[in-house]
Amino acid sequence: MRDQTVRIVKAAIGEGRRAYVLTNNRSEGNAPATIRALADMLRAVGSTL
Repeated sequence: MRDQTVRIVKAAIGEGRRAYVLTNNRSEGNAPATIRALADMLRAVGSTL
């Protein structure tokens, strides 16, 4: 799930669009940790948050 989300967000940013990610505890059991990990992954690929 994380890799796919990063790919979609990166594509949106590359097109000059905003990207919003909504999550809840159902996806991985800990929404704050999921968002933190996604932000770290996006920074690692060079996206500006």
